[in-house]
Amino acid sequence: MTRRWWLAVLLCGFWAVQGHAYVQMTTDADRPLRWSARTVTVNPQVGCSGTCFDAAVRSAAEEWNQAGARFTFRVQTGRSAPVACREHNIDGRITVVWGTTICGDPWDGEVLAITNSWFLPNGSLDDADIIFNNADYQWSVYDGPAQFSTEDFRRTALHELGHALGLDHPDDYGQTVDAIMNAYTDDLDRLQVDDKQGAQATYGRNQQDVPRTKGNLENPGSGATKTGIGIISGWVCDASRVEVEVGGSRLAVVYGTDRGDTISECGDANNGFVVLVNWNNFGDGVHRIRLLTDGRELVNRTVTVKTYGTDFLRGQEGNWILSDFPTPGVDTIVGWTESLQNFEIVDIIRPGQ
Repeated sequence: MTRRWWLAVLLCGFWAVQGHAYVQMTTDADRPLRWSARTVTVNPQVGCSGTCFDAAVRSAAEEWNQAGARFTFRVQTGRSAPVACREHNIDGRITVVWGTTICGDPWDGEVLAITNSWFLPNGSLDDADIIFNNADYQWSVYDGPAQFSTEDFRRTALHELGHALGLDHPDDYGQTVDAIMNAYTDDLDRLQVDDKQGAQATYGRNQQDVPRTKGNLENPGSGATKTGIGIISGWVCDASRVEVEVGGSRLAVVYGTDRGDTISECGDANNGFVVLVNWNNFGDGVHRIRLLTDGRELVNRTVTVKTYGTDFLRGQEGNWILSDFPTPGVDTIVGWTESLQNFEIVDIIRPGQ
Protein backbone atom coordinates (compact mmCIF):
# COMPACT_ATOMS: atom_id res chain seq x y z
CA MET A 1 0.00 0.00 0.00
CA THR A 2 1.44 3.36 -0.96
CA ARG A 3 0.45 6.80 0.14
CA ARG A 4 1.50 10.22 -0.99
CA TRP A 5 3.56 12.73 0.94
CA TRP A 6 2.58 16.26 -0.05
CA LEU A 7 4.39 19.55 0.32
CA ALA A 8 2.82 22.96 0.78
CA VAL A 9 4.99 25.95 -0.15
CA LEU A 10 3.49 29.27 0.93
CA LEU A 11 4.23 32.90 0.08
CA CYS A 12 5.85 32.28 -3.32
CA GLY A 13 5.19 29.85 -6.15
CA PHE A 14 7.84 27.42 -7.43
CA TRP A 15 8.83 25.03 -10.14
CA ALA A 16 11.67 22.53 -10.25
CA VAL A 17 15.11 22.09 -11.80
CA GLN A 18 15.79 18.55 -13.09
CA GLY A 19 19.47 18.34 -13.96
CA HIS A 20 19.65 15.07 -12.03
CA ALA A 21 17.18 12.56 -10.69
CA TYR A 22 16.82 14.61 -7.48
CA VAL A 23 14.66 17.71 -7.81
CA GLN A 24 15.43 21.07 -6.22
CA MET A 25 12.59 23.50 -5.59
CA THR A 26 13.02 26.96 -7.04
CA THR A 27 11.20 30.29 -7.08
CA ASP A 28 9.45 31.50 -10.22
CA ALA A 29 12.68 33.37 -10.99
CA ASP A 30 14.53 30.05 -11.10
CA ARG A 31 16.33 30.60 -7.78
CA PRO A 32 16.86 27.43 -5.71
CA LEU A 33 15.12 27.35 -2.35
CA ARG A 34 17.62 26.97 0.47
CA TRP A 35 18.48 28.30 3.87
CA SER A 36 21.08 31.06 3.92
CA ALA A 37 22.33 29.82 7.31
CA ARG A 38 24.40 26.64 7.43
CA THR A 39 22.71 25.50 10.67
CA VAL A 40 18.95 25.56 11.29
CA THR A 41 17.15 24.55 14.48
CA VAL A 42 14.61 21.71 14.41
CA ASN A 43 12.09 21.92 17.24
CA PRO A 44 10.15 18.64 17.66
CA GLN A 45 6.95 18.93 19.72
CA VAL A 46 5.53 15.46 19.06
CA GLY A 47 6.36 13.95 22.43
CA CYS A 48 7.90 10.87 24.03
CA SER A 49 4.89 9.14 25.58
CA GLY A 50 5.21 5.43 24.81
CA THR A 51 6.96 5.84 21.46
CA CYS A 52 9.50 8.66 21.51
CA PHE A 53 8.61 10.56 18.36
CA ASP A 54 10.90 13.46 19.35
CA ALA A 55 13.82 11.01 19.29
CA ALA A 56 12.76 9.83 15.83
CA VAL A 57 12.89 13.44 14.59
CA ARG A 58 16.39 13.73 16.02
CA SER A 59 17.47 10.49 14.36
CA ALA A 60 16.10 11.62 10.98
CA ALA A 61 17.80 15.02 11.31
CA GLU A 62 21.13 13.40 12.12
CA GLU A 63 20.85 11.16 9.09
CA TRP A 64 20.53 14.26 6.88
CA ASN A 65 23.50 15.76 8.76
CA GLN A 66 25.57 12.81 7.55
CA ALA A 67 24.56 13.24 3.91
CA GLY A 68 27.78 15.11 3.05
CA ALA A 69 26.20 18.55 2.53
CA ARG A 70 27.41 21.81 4.04
CA PHE A 71 24.31 22.07 6.18
CA THR A 72 23.36 20.93 9.69
CA PHE A 73 20.08 20.44 11.51
CA ARG A 74 20.40 21.33 15.20
CA VAL A 75 17.68 19.60 17.22
CA GLN A 76 16.35 21.48 20.24
CA THR A 77 13.50 19.89 22.20
CA GLY A 78 11.31 21.27 24.95
CA ARG A 79 10.58 24.71 23.49
CA SER A 80 7.08 25.73 22.48
CA ALA A 81 6.96 27.53 19.14
CA PRO A 82 4.28 28.48 16.63
CA VAL A 83 3.67 26.75 13.31
CA ALA A 84 3.99 29.16 10.39
CA CYS A 85 0.39 29.06 9.24
CA ARG A 86 0.50 32.84 9.06
CA GLU A 87 3.30 35.23 8.19
CA HIS A 88 3.53 36.67 11.70
CA ASN A 89 4.35 33.16 13.04
CA ILE A 90 7.62 32.92 11.11
CA ASP A 91 10.46 32.24 13.57
CA GLY A 92 13.20 30.68 11.44
CA ARG A 93 12.92 27.28 13.09
CA ILE A 94 11.54 23.97 11.83
CA THR A 95 8.78 23.14 14.29
CA VAL A 96 7.39 19.57 14.12
CA VAL A 97 3.86 19.01 15.47
CA TRP A 98 0.79 16.80 15.27
CA GLY A 99 -2.25 18.20 13.50
CA THR A 100 -5.86 17.11 13.25
CA THR A 101 -6.08 19.75 10.49
CA ILE A 102 -3.68 21.62 8.20
CA CYS A 103 -3.77 25.07 9.78
CA GLY A 104 -7.55 24.74 10.05
CA ASP A 105 -8.14 23.05 6.69
CA PRO A 106 -9.09 19.35 6.50
CA TRP A 107 -6.56 16.71 5.55
CA ASP A 108 -6.71 14.91 2.22
CA GLY A 109 -7.14 11.23 3.09
CA GLU A 110 -3.83 10.22 1.46
CA VAL A 111 -1.60 12.85 3.08
CA LEU A 112 0.66 11.59 5.86
CA ALA A 113 2.36 14.89 6.64
CA ILE A 114 2.89 18.35 5.19
CA THR A 115 5.69 20.91 5.23
CA ASN A 116 4.78 24.59 5.19
CA SER A 117 7.72 26.56 3.75
CA TRP A 118 8.07 30.36 3.67
CA PHE A 119 10.72 31.98 1.51
CA LEU A 120 11.77 35.29 -0.03
CA PRO A 121 11.79 36.04 -3.79
CA ASN A 122 15.56 35.40 -3.85
CA GLY A 123 14.92 31.79 -2.72
CA SER A 124 16.09 32.25 0.87
CA LEU A 125 14.01 30.07 3.21
CA ASP A 126 12.63 31.91 6.25
CA ASP A 127 10.69 29.08 7.88
CA ALA A 128 9.65 25.47 7.27
CA ASP A 129 7.34 23.73 9.72
CA ILE A 130 6.11 20.13 9.58
CA ILE A 131 2.63 18.90 10.51
CA PHE A 132 1.89 15.16 10.92
CA ASN A 133 -1.59 13.86 10.20
CA ASN A 134 -2.89 12.25 13.40
CA ALA A 135 -6.52 12.59 12.32
CA ASP A 136 -6.42 9.76 9.76
CA TYR A 137 -3.41 7.62 10.70
CA GLN A 138 -1.87 5.67 13.55
CA TRP A 139 1.87 6.19 14.06
CA SER A 140 4.78 4.22 15.44
CA VAL A 141 8.51 3.90 14.73
CA TYR A 142 9.83 0.80 12.98
CA ASP A 143 12.32 -0.31 10.34
CA GLY A 144 11.88 -2.44 7.26
CA PRO A 145 8.84 -2.94 5.04
CA ALA A 146 5.90 -0.58 5.41
CA GLN A 147 3.08 -1.92 7.58
CA PHE A 148 -0.62 -1.53 6.82
CA SER A 149 -1.80 -1.02 10.39
CA THR A 150 0.52 1.84 11.35
CA GLU A 151 2.74 4.42 9.65
CA ASP A 152 6.46 4.77 10.33
CA PHE A 153 7.04 8.20 11.83
CA ARG A 154 10.81 8.23 11.32
CA ARG A 155 10.90 7.66 7.57
CA THR A 156 8.12 10.21 7.12
CA ALA A 157 10.14 12.71 9.17
CA LEU A 158 13.15 11.93 6.99
CA HIS A 159 11.08 12.73 3.89
CA GLU A 160 9.58 15.94 5.29
CA LEU A 161 12.96 17.22 6.49
CA GLY A 162 14.12 16.81 2.88
CA HIS A 163 11.32 19.19 1.87
CA ALA A 164 12.46 21.56 4.62
CA LEU A 165 15.93 21.48 3.01
CA GLY A 166 14.43 22.48 -0.36
CA LEU A 167 14.05 19.13 -2.14
CA ASP A 168 10.98 17.94 -4.04
CA HIS A 169 9.64 14.60 -5.34
CA PRO A 170 11.72 13.06 -8.18
CA ASP A 171 8.88 10.78 -9.27
CA ASP A 172 6.51 13.75 -9.68
CA TYR A 173 8.79 14.95 -12.48
CA GLY A 174 9.10 11.72 -14.43
CA GLN A 175 12.26 10.53 -12.66
CA THR A 176 12.77 6.86 -11.81
CA VAL A 177 15.22 6.52 -8.95
CA ASP A 178 15.47 5.01 -5.47
CA ALA A 179 14.91 7.97 -3.12
CA ILE A 180 13.29 8.66 0.23
CA MET A 181 12.10 11.89 -1.43
CA ASN A 182 9.78 10.10 -3.88
CA ALA A 183 6.14 11.10 -3.44
CA TYR A 184 5.00 7.49 -3.57
CA THR A 185 6.70 5.29 -1.06
CA ASP A 186 7.92 1.73 -1.09
CA ASP A 187 9.87 -0.03 1.66
CA LEU A 188 12.79 2.42 1.81
CA ASP A 189 13.48 3.63 5.34
CA ARG A 190 16.84 5.40 4.90
CA LEU A 191 18.34 8.09 2.69
CA GLN A 192 19.48 6.89 -0.72
CA VAL A 193 22.38 8.13 -2.85
CA ASP A 194 20.06 10.38 -4.83
CA ASP A 195 18.74 12.07 -1.67
CA LYS A 196 22.28 12.81 -0.48
CA GLN A 197 23.30 14.15 -3.87
CA GLY A 198 20.27 16.46 -3.79
CA ALA A 199 21.32 17.90 -0.42
CA GLN A 200 24.91 18.33 -1.65
CA ALA A 201 23.71 20.06 -4.84
CA THR A 202 21.58 22.48 -2.80
CA TYR A 203 24.17 23.40 -0.15
CA GLY A 204 27.48 22.27 -1.56
CA ARG A 205 29.53 19.28 -0.59
CA ASN A 206 31.17 19.18 2.82
CA GLN A 207 34.86 19.44 1.96
CA GLN A 208 35.80 18.85 5.59
CA ASP A 209 34.31 15.36 5.53
CA VAL A 210 37.27 13.31 6.79
CA PRO A 211 37.68 9.55 6.34
CA ARG A 212 35.93 7.54 9.00
CA THR A 213 37.83 5.65 11.64
CA LYS A 214 38.02 1.87 11.40
CA GLY A 215 35.74 -0.20 13.60
CA ASN A 216 33.24 -3.03 13.79
CA LEU A 217 29.99 -3.88 15.56
CA GLU A 218 30.61 -7.53 16.40
CA ASN A 219 27.67 -8.34 18.68
CA PRO A 220 24.94 -8.70 17.64
CA GLY A 221 25.89 -9.93 14.21
CA SER A 222 24.02 -9.02 11.06
CA GLY A 223 20.50 -10.46 11.02
CA ALA A 224 20.77 -11.82 14.59
CA THR A 225 17.81 -12.69 16.81
CA LYS A 226 18.17 -11.63 20.46
CA THR A 227 16.28 -12.01 23.73
CA GLY A 228 16.96 -11.44 27.42
CA ILE A 229 20.01 -9.71 28.87
CA GLY A 230 23.01 -9.38 26.58
CA ILE A 231 25.71 -7.07 25.28
CA ILE A 232 26.37 -4.89 22.28
CA SER A 233 30.09 -4.87 21.65
CA GLY A 234 32.85 -4.36 19.13
CA TRP A 235 35.83 -2.11 18.53
CA VAL A 236 36.68 1.33 17.16
CA CYS A 237 40.22 2.45 16.42
CA ASP A 238 40.08 6.16 17.22
CA ALA A 239 37.15 8.24 18.44
CA SER A 240 36.41 10.81 21.12
CA ARG A 241 32.89 9.46 21.58
CA VAL A 242 31.38 6.06 20.76
CA GLU A 243 27.62 5.53 20.96
CA VAL A 244 25.16 2.82 20.02
CA GLU A 245 21.62 3.63 18.89
CA VAL A 246 18.88 0.98 19.05
CA GLY A 247 15.45 1.84 17.66
CA GLY A 248 16.22 5.56 17.88
CA SER A 249 17.40 5.43 21.53
CA ARG A 250 21.02 6.32 22.27
CA LEU A 251 23.00 4.12 24.65
CA ALA A 252 26.24 5.23 26.31
CA VAL A 253 28.96 2.59 26.01
CA VAL A 254 32.16 1.78 27.86
CA TYR A 255 34.93 2.54 25.35
CA GLY A 256 38.66 1.87 25.55
CA THR A 257 38.73 -1.69 26.86
CA ASP A 258 41.70 -3.91 25.95
CA ARG A 259 41.45 -5.59 22.54
CA GLY A 260 44.84 -6.98 21.67
CA ASP A 261 43.43 -8.46 18.46
CA THR A 262 42.96 -4.95 17.02
CA ILE A 263 46.63 -3.93 17.12
CA SER A 264 47.17 -4.82 13.47
CA GLU A 265 44.24 -2.58 12.44
CA CYS A 266 44.61 0.27 14.92
CA GLY A 267 48.23 0.27 16.07
CA ASP A 268 47.16 -0.06 19.72
CA ALA A 269 44.91 -2.22 21.86
CA ASN A 270 42.55 0.08 23.82
CA ASN A 271 39.76 -0.03 21.25
CA GLY A 272 36.99 -2.22 22.68
CA PHE A 273 33.49 -0.97 23.50
CA VAL A 274 30.60 -2.68 25.26
CA VAL A 275 27.16 -1.88 26.69
CA LEU A 276 24.84 -4.16 28.68
CA VAL A 277 21.27 -4.21 27.39
CA ASN A 278 17.95 -5.84 28.21
CA TRP A 279 16.64 -6.68 24.74
CA ASN A 280 13.16 -7.17 26.20
CA ASN A 281 12.91 -3.40 26.74
CA PHE A 282 12.83 -2.83 22.98
CA GLY A 283 9.84 -5.12 22.38
CA ASP A 284 9.21 -7.80 19.80
CA GLY A 285 10.11 -7.01 16.22
CA VAL A 286 12.90 -5.74 13.99
CA HIS A 287 15.03 -2.94 15.38
CA ARG A 288 17.82 -0.97 13.75
CA ILE A 289 21.23 -0.74 15.45
CA ARG A 290 23.64 2.06 14.54
CA LEU A 291 27.24 2.38 15.72
CA LEU A 292 28.18 6.08 15.92
CA THR A 293 31.66 7.52 16.29
CA ASP A 294 31.78 11.24 17.17
CA GLY A 295 28.20 11.52 15.93
CA ARG A 296 28.84 9.84 12.56
CA GLU A 297 27.38 6.51 11.51
CA LEU A 298 29.94 3.73 11.15
CA VAL A 299 27.72 0.61 11.08
CA ASN A 300 23.99 0.24 10.40
CA ARG A 301 22.16 -3.09 10.66
CA THR A 302 18.99 -4.69 12.04
CA VAL A 303 18.32 -7.20 14.80
CA THR A 304 15.16 -9.17 15.57
CA VAL A 305 14.04 -9.18 19.20
CA LYS A 306 11.87 -11.93 20.70
CA THR A 307 10.40 -11.53 24.18
CA TYR A 308 8.13 -13.38 26.60
CA GLY A 309 5.74 -10.46 26.56
CA THR A 310 7.34 -8.66 29.49
CA ASP A 311 10.49 -6.66 30.12
CA PHE A 312 11.62 -9.06 32.88
CA LEU A 313 10.20 -12.56 33.39
CA ARG A 314 10.11 -13.41 37.10
CA GLY A 315 9.46 -16.52 39.17
CA GLN A 316 10.19 -19.13 36.49
CA GLU A 317 12.67 -22.00 36.72
CA GLY A 318 13.42 -25.38 35.22
CA ASN A 319 15.84 -27.56 33.26
CA TRP A 320 15.30 -29.10 29.83
CA ILE A 321 17.14 -31.75 27.83
CA LEU A 322 18.23 -31.11 24.24
CA SER A 323 18.67 -34.63 22.90
CA ASP A 324 21.36 -35.36 20.29
CA PHE A 325 22.74 -31.83 20.53
CA PRO A 326 25.22 -30.71 19.37
CA THR A 327 26.03 -34.18 17.96
CA PRO A 328 24.17 -37.52 17.89
CA GLY A 329 24.36 -39.34 21.21
CA VAL A 330 25.09 -36.19 23.20
CA ASP A 331 22.43 -34.63 25.41
CA THR A 332 22.72 -31.02 26.54
CA ILE A 333 20.81 -29.87 29.62
CA VAL A 334 19.85 -26.19 29.71
CA GLY A 335 18.28 -24.25 32.56
CA TRP A 336 16.48 -20.94 32.86
CA THR A 337 18.54 -18.17 34.51
CA GLU A 338 16.36 -15.28 35.63
CA SER A 339 19.19 -12.77 36.02
CA LEU A 340 20.12 -13.25 32.35
CA GLN A 341 16.52 -13.66 31.15
CA ASN A 342 17.83 -16.56 29.10
CA PHE A 343 18.94 -20.19 29.14
CA GLU A 344 22.39 -21.46 30.15
CA ILE A 345 24.05 -24.86 29.77
CA VAL A 346 23.72 -26.80 33.02
CA ASP A 347 25.37 -30.06 31.94
CA ILE A 348 26.49 -32.05 28.87
CA ILE A 349 25.95 -35.80 28.95
CA ARG A 350 28.16 -37.75 26.55
CA PRO A 351 27.93 -41.45 25.63
CA GLY A 352 29.28 -43.65 28.42
CA GLN A 353 28.77 -41.14 31.18
